[in-house]
Amino acid sequence: EARQHLDGTRAAFGRPLLPQYDFGAAQAILSLDSDFLCGLPFSVRYSRQWAERRRLESASGATSRLYAVESLLSVTGSMADHRLRRPLAQIPRLACALAAELPSLPGPVRAAAAARSAPPEPWLAQAARDLAGRPRGTTLVLVGDRQPAAVHALGYAMNAALGNVGRTLSFSEPVVPPPGAHPWLVPFETLVADMHAGRVDTLIGIDTNPCYAAPADLDFRGALARVPESLWFSYYEDETASRSTAFGPTAHFLESWGDARAYDGTVSFIQPLIRPLFEVKTPSEILAALGGEPAPDAHRLLHAHWVGSGQLDETSWSRAVQEGVLAGTAAPTTAPEPDSQAVARLVAAQPARATRAGGSTPLELELYASPTLHDGRFANNAWLLEQQPQSFLLVDGI
Repeated sequence: EARQHLDGTRAAFGRPLLPQYDFGAAQAILSLDSDFLCGLPFSVRYSRQWAERRRLESASGATSRLYAVESLLSVTGSMADHRLRRPLAQIPRLACALAAELPSLPGPVRAAAAARSAPPEPWLAQAARDLAGRPRGTTLVLVGDRQPAAVHALGYAMNAALGNVGRTLSFSEPVVPPPGAHPWLVPFETLVADMHAGRVDTLIGIDTNPCYAAPADLDFRGALARVPESLWFSYYEDETASRSTAFGPTAHFLESWGDARAYDGTVSFIQPLIRPLFEVKTPSEILAALGGEPAPDAHRLLHAHWVGSGQLDETSWSRAVQEGVLAGTAAPTTAPEPDSQAVARLVAAQPARATRAGGSTPLELELYASPTLHDGRFANNAWLLEQQPQSFLLVDGI
């Protein structure tokens, strides 16, 4: 999913980027299978911005308007002013149909979208008129991670045509470098292929469980059996750890010192809420030990990284730990123009939707991550099982 999203920005702008949204300035929002109120990395921020924009300050005030196209009812869809329920595979054609209704869209993109569009619908025409009729830079078009790269690129082209880029939509560099950004950073599929081929002698894993979560067609379990030495570190002996040659428990993050970067690049500090219950190590201590540190200590490692390297002094370090974040560390944002020709080529290359004999729509199976259990990795938390939403949907037609 994330790869499709990054491929969309790579096609539109020539390099992978992360979109940064400002819902507080958006008067009209179109969500194409994007649950931005619950399912995005910055959903807490986005939901607060959206809620503030929906609050009426006076009897003559106006709120934002939300259009949502989706199959399974999401949090965003449940809050939409106008919701269109369609199968997941139909959304690319619906996105093309809506894009063809925008007169400000560049000619090549509009022509490619019209050639791949679904039959016109009053719902889409009304949404397009609303978006086009608002002042420039006051709308937003979002595309969900399940959609192909062409739909993401088309969404950015629509935002640019509506004047949103640099206002309600900006971009920053990815927090996690994508595969290919560095020679030592390879796609997961490449690693598994090397394991199957016997080119991996030692494999180390920390807080990950690919025997459970990796795609079944990669056969990670079979690949792991071909690795002579595998060292796995996790909270407990899960599916992958139990198949490794050695296992070591790790400290829970609530027992640990550490740091992290948010979706926009802001640095935050992790500090323990309780003393460790067992004599186990944090991921940073494990990595330091593997790097030759004889007696690693997570707090000392963190302090040395930020203060010992001169990035912070003791006063600013204490303030940052107290506040939990390091102000001013968000990544700079940019407002690039999408490449219309590249977007048009990607949209035009989208395959037509398959049909069964007689022209009927084939049966579709749509799988969704749970907002509480994700892909099932949190199923051992009984509190998260109290209200389980529907996790999959069978769709035939609509």
